Amino acid sequence: MRIFLSGVIVSAILLISGCAGVSTGGYLEAGVGDLPVLATATVTENRTPVDDAMQCYGEALSRAREELSPLSIAVGDIRDFTGRLSDQEGAMVTQGAGLMVYSSLAGIGSSVRIHERLDPRIAELELGYLDRQRLGDGQMHRASPSAEPAPWLPYMGGSILQSDYYIVGGVTELNHNLSSGGAEALIGGVGARARYAVINVAVDLRIVNTRNLVVEHAVSMQKQLIGQEVGIDIFRFFGTRLFDIKGGIQMTEPTQLAVRSVLQLATLELLEAVSGVANEPCVRSVQPDLDRQQPRPQPSSERIKWPPDPETAVSAAEIDTASQNAPIEEVSLGENQGPVIAVIPSAAPAKEQSSDVQAVTDISAAVIGAATSSEVAQAQWENMRLNNEVLLSSVNADLVSVGRSEGPFLIVVEHPDKTAEQFCEAAKTASFECEVAPPQVIAARDAARQQVNFE
Repeated sequence: MRIFLSGVIVSAILLISGCAGVSTGGYLEAGVGDLPVLATATVTENRTPVDDAMQCYGEALSRAREELSPLSIAVGDIRDFTGRLSDQEGAMVTQGAGLMVYSSLAGIGSSVRIHERLDPRIAELELGYLDRQRLGDGQMHRASPSAEPAPWLPYMGGSILQSDYYIVGGVTELNHNLSSGGAEALIGGVGARARYAVINVAVDLRIVNTRNLVVEHAVSMQKQLIGQEVGIDIFRFFGTRLFDIKGGIQMTEPTQLAVRSVLQLATLELLEAVSGVANEPCVRSVQPDLDRQQPRPQPSSERIKWPPDPETAVSAAEIDTASQNAPIEEVSLGENQGPVIAVIPSAAPAKEQSSDVQAVTDISAAVIGAATSSEVAQAQWENMRLNNEVLLSSVNADLVSVGRSEGPFLIVVEHPDKTAEQFCEAAKTASFECEVAPPQVIAARDAARQQVNFE
């Protein structure tokens, strides 16, 4: 009987310890004829052990980029590539890894601007309505100062902001039973047991430059998950009665929590690659034993220049007959944009243009944008002006198409007080692209100015 009492006491202790952290909660009142609904734990933030490192890195990134605009990052499809299925539950690994990366980027803070690319269907649908003049906001609008008021919103291209980088990849490994073991003892019908099992999950992510599709960095990270079980069994006769008592507790680290944690650390690695801000101090604060053997990300020493070289897409080496005979048109970039708002192709033959090139090499001008049509380039310029009014308020702006009447069109600006190099330094600090205008572009601009003035 003494052994029996001891077993009962031990079983009760195990059961109480296992249930100690479970909230009893309460019941929600139901409608007539319905049973009350049990409500236990409250809703909380979905936190992981890496959250503090994410917040720490967000603060470090904000300090390092205090004078710069936020990193513009999108997230693509991050799929489950494990192929693991369960008869009871379907896929064993979350199918929402991309959503987890979105949440990870949001945890960084205001130093990262997140762009929606995973599910833009609603935005694309409304932009389609807008283009077909079917979308309104309950007010009357004018598409232009001379147009009649209409109930639909005017459509202006270039409203969707571009991203700098995007993250893609997938969950690539889910390995079961890396290790398992335990011990069990049974004496006189009374015994105890303890078991464990280890699995692991791995992800592979990469961050890609949106403009040139260069993979800036790729990373592979994994995490082990450990499951534990302890218990006690009593199976014996006391007198003429048979007692069968079992008690214990079993706990396993959630697979999806592990996936989220690995994705967060992988995201920190990718952000370090494109920002140049080290994540080591923040990561070590939450995981001091992290063993880093992979090469640390290094900023690329050679970036693809933008806009392209004048001898490629920007400027044709030979001017065809059609472009030579193309009319010179005037394209307005808006009010108060400087004395010259000229544009369209240089009609001078290639040989004559080369002499002009030598004459304009000392003129300071910069290229800050490009588009396939003058309408899109104009909208792009207006958007730049809206977001960078201090820098662009006093520049002279032209749309220039070099040697081709159909484009592409370059946005060429000239600052009254800054050289092209100085202006580009200020522009890149404001996080938009800028290159010193090549001589061919300046020659085309001057030729268009002269012909517009002549007309």
